[in-house]
Amino acid sequence: MQRIVTDIKECEDLWKKFSPHEDLWDEWEVVFSMYHPEIHEPYFIHIENESGSGLLPLMHDGHRYQRYFHFGGNRPENRRFWFPKEMLKDFYDALPKDTSITDIDGFTIEEYEILNWGFNEDLLEQYWRYILEPGAFDFDTEKYLESFSKKHRKNIKYDLRKLSNLNYELVWGGGEYVDDLIRLSIGRFGEESDFSDDWEIKEFKSFAEAVDGVGTFRTLVILVEGRVVGVEAMALFRDHYHVLTGAFDSAYENLGKLLIMETIKQAFDLRVKEIDFMTGGGWKDLWNLEARPVYTLRK
Repeated sequence: MQRIVTDIKECEDLWKKFSPHEDLWDEWEVVFSMYHPEIHEPYFIHIENESGSGLLPLMHDGHRYQRYFHFGGNRPENRRFWFPKEMLKDFYDALPKDTSITDIDGFTIEEYEILNWGFNEDLLEQYWRYILEPGAFDFDTEKYLESFSKKHRKNIKYDLRKLSNLNYELVWGGGEYVDDLIRLSIGRFGEESDFSDDWEIKEFKSFAEAVDGVGTFRTLVILVEGRVVGVEAMALFRDHYHVLTGAFDSAYENLGKLLIMETIKQAFDLRVKEIDFMTGGGWKDLWNLEARPVYTLRK
């Protein structure tokens, strides 16, 4: 049996049945917050045959990309497949044209032996997500900094000490600082901001509320003379800390380093198992993080 399910209530039932409920992105409330019926169409592939039973939950994005993605769009990461390995070809054959399944966990790619399929880089693209495991440093940030080169460690500490001249204040909050995050991000990155589109703003606010329903949505805020000049957003789910996005006023040097260092300190204090800095390189390459492969699978 193979069928395509588009009714959102039936999609919810299937999601809750097949989801392993291990990760933030496995929770229906979280992915549903990024679904908007005005621009998204559910497309859940449900297959049962002699190899077993499984689900591949997709949706069509009719707004920006005109493509099929994993349900929830591009924000969720570290995807895994919810069907037996033997069913991979059945599900791949059932994919509609113009599908991009992003941020598939590298261990899943290996387990399902997709690397042996002979895809070119246009159909199977590798990149990286960045991880820090506090337990590897006994939850001690000084031990973590000792893993840096002497010069790099000295430079980071110098830059952070220099910021004390600003007489800044650090405040931990929640969704009440999302508007400040959006303002700073647009001001710093313009059209490259995560919030350059009204739909992205609406989605992130809905997402922040959903995270608070299953875990904790946190913001770290830097105040200078009572003004918000930097915000980092995180999601705490069980023993995983997801560093989602951040922005700061470019008039102040090194605020980004302060936001990341204080975020790491907080995660160490909470004794989380893993800090997930998500995908993308650049500044993340400077923080001595473990780079793990992820993939986009296209058809």
